[in-house]
Amino acid sequence: MGRSLDESSPRWVNAYWADGVRESFKSSLEIIAVDRPALIADISAMLTNLKVPIYSFTARQNSDGRSSILVTLGINNIDHLGSVIAKLKKVKDVVSVIRT
Repeated sequence: MGRSLDESSPRWVNAYWADGVRESFKSSLEIIAVDRPALIADISAMLTNLKVPIYSFTARQNSDGRSSILVTLGINNIDHLGSVIAKLKKVKDVVSVIRT
């Protein structure tokens, strides 16, 4: 049979949750875009304007004239991720953005 602890017992600890604390998680995305001058700058500017932390950013040109960009970002929640992906898709010459 289980025992219940009296709230005045020394085993009870008062705990408080901080309001407004935002913990982020890392999310990796693959961006495929038509290669052009300033593509990287435009994507970086978009992420900077959104105040999204960039943990890694790797780009390479494919033989088909497209760029493949792998980026790891700090994201607050799934809605934030969706918003970031939607904004990245609006960058000129971006073909697709997928979570990896």
